[in-house]
Amino acid sequence: MLKIKFILISYMLCYLALGCGYRFSETELLNTGINKIFVPIFKNKTDIPEAGAIFSNDLSSEFTKNSNIKIVGKDESNAQIIGNIKSIKIETISRESQHKPLERRIKIYLDLKLEDKAGNTIWSRKNSEYTQSYIIVNENKLLTEENKKAALEKISQRYAEEIYLILTSNF
Repeated sequence: MLKIKFILISYMLCYLALGCGYRFSETELLNTGINKIFVPIFKNKTDIPEAGAIFSNDLSSEFTKNSNIKIVGKDESNAQIIGNIKSIKIETISRESQHKPLERRIKIYLDLKLEDKAGNTIWSRKNSEYTQSYIIVNENKLLTEENKKAALEKISQRYAEEIYLILTSNF
C-alpha cells in the first residue's frame, strides 16, 4: 500500500513539474494574420486628461494577459488600434435634495478602429456608449473624485474585455 501511494505521489509531482500543458492558442486579429499591434494613447477630447491613457493601457493589458498577440511599437507592428474618446458626460441620477446629489452616472462616447500598416481600416466601431454610476460624498470632494475615477476605470476595463473578445473571435 505504501508503494502505491509513493507511485501516485511521484506521478502527481511529475505532472505538476511538467505543467498541465496549457498554452495560448495561436491568436490573431479577425483572422487577418495580424499578431503584433500598436496601441497609441487614445485621442481624448474631454475634460478628464487621463482618460486616453487609461483606455489604451487597459486595452493593451487585455491583449497581453489573454493572448500571444504582442503589443509593440508602431514600426514593428502589423496594425494599430486607434481610439478616440469623443465625450464624457456626467449626470445626476439620485438626490437627497435639490442641491445635494447622492449618485451620478458617467457616460463615455468613443470610436475605435483597427488599421493595417498602410492605414486601411480593417474594422471599426463608432459611437460606442458606456456608463457607470458612482457615489457622491458631499462632505468629501476628494473621495467623490476617486469614485468618479474608479467608475471611469470600470468602464475602461469592460470596454477592453469587449473589444478583445470581438477582435480575437473566430467568426
